[in-house]
Amino acid sequence: MLLAYFICVLLYIIFDFVSRLVNKTRHKKKINRLLATVNTKDELLYMRETEILNMLALLFQKKGYKVKTTDKCGEFVNGLLLDDVIFVELQKNSPKHLLEIETAIKFTYCMQQASIHRGMLITLGDFKLNTKLYCHKDVIECVNGDQLLAMIREVRMQTDPVKIKQPRLSNP
Repeated sequence: MLLAYFICVLLYIIFDFVSRLVNKTRHKKKINRLLATVNTKDELLYMRETEILNMLALLFQKKGYKVKTTDKCGEFVNGLLLDDVIFVELQKNSPKHLLEIETAIKFTYCMQQASIHRGMLITLGDFKLNTKLYCHKDVIECVNGDQLLAMIREVRMQTDPVKIKQPRLSNP
């Protein structure tokens, strides 16, 4: 009886491990596919915030940063911490939305609480002029939707292999 119970527990542990591994692999493939196929701000708008955040994490990893997810910043979802020195916060808004200065002030407060002195605010829309000026003063980089798409294309260009047709050599 004890042996049957032990076998059931062992099978459950093995099944749980395998299913978690499969789900993690499936999720990584999905995020890679999203990074490879996103071309417009509207496509980003219809994605979940966590998907965009995971895609950003992959994007920054491919740019050479060490990326961690953190709950110390981020108004709606968690943010990212790059190389333990830069906070990244995503604001998923309409592409026509202009981000207010209050968002940057809240972000600055989060940075001060965590003793982080550099930041990056990312939005699908754009920033009001006073928000940009405030961010510049507090060493926060403002990334609008167009700049985000340019970053995605840049990373995509680095990872896409160049296909060159090689002429076949015929044997004489």
